[in-house]
Amino acid sequence: MLMQGKPMIRVLKSNPYQNLHEFFDLNGVRPQIFETSANKAIALEGRMGTRFQLPAFAFEDATGQVIRQGTIKLFVKEVFSKAEMVLTGKFSTAEDQMMVSGGMMYIRATQGEQELQLCRTIEVMVPTIYQPPSPLPMRLFGESQATSRSVLLKQAFDWKELSKKNIRIKKKAERSYYYFKTKRLGWLSCNHPLKLNRKLSMLSAKYHCKYGSMDQQIAFLLFENHNTVVRMYPQGQSFTSFNIPVGEPAQMIVLGLKQEQLFWGQLPIGHTLNSVYLVHLDAVDEQTVLNGLAKL
Repeated sequence: MLMQGKPMIRVLKSNPYQNLHEFFDLNGVRPQIFETSANKAIALEGRMGTRFQLPAFAFEDATGQVIRQGTIKLFVKEVFSKAEMVLTGKFSTAEDQMMVSGGMMYIRATQGEQELQLCRTIEVMVPTIYQPPSPLPMRLFGESQATSRSVLLKQAFDWKELSKKNIRIKKKAERSYYYFKTKRLGWLSCNHPLKLNRKLSMLSAKYHCKYGSMDQQIAFLLFENHNTVVRMYPQGQSFTSFNIPVGEPAQMIVLGLKQEQLFWGQLPIGHTLNSVYLVHLDAVDEQTVLNGLAKL
């Protein structure tokens, strides 16, 4: 069927998606599941090397009652690379302040149908995977609600600084870790606020596609010299980011959806400028998107 004179969209070999959230849910970082007894201390290690040390009787239910027996199920996600940040919908910004990510993690605990919270402090060790030989000083951030408009329409997720003190760096078995203690579950992140001696500007982009406007679209800036992903705010066929340092090399990524077909656009930016960039979108399958992100 033709759409107002536009060429027919050729659906490539790909699973159809009802919305972009479905794409991210299916292709984002999957939770790792652990089980432990409520009355026993446990040490966990995720696939990427994040370590958790939990004492016995560490959890309580919604009424504040300490869980003293039974099996507790733990769900853990580890997010380190820029591709993982994009696919999980987590950005290394706090109220549009750029940050370098040293690792993000998600912790959830349940017993049966009950959601649990921590009542005792746990220890967390995050490997310094995406850091230079001398790890950057990091601060601990937790999940919060953005006061500005979120790029994801489903939720206004943002990071909030939990402490002004730098996270301690600890060595174990000749490996460096960011080490901290916490009584919070949910999303946590080790971030280094990026303060470059450069002018900050607004960066805007428009997308172009021979099939016209998308039903849904989302855009990101991925910086080449930093483990940093920045949100871009959508408005029609345009996107905008704020507080972008001038002169930084980056990749602009736009992902769109029209009639259940994925679209992908990528634009290398040699030096970020206070300018409007044009990104061309092509119809692709999901593997093309995943392969493109893996190369960044």
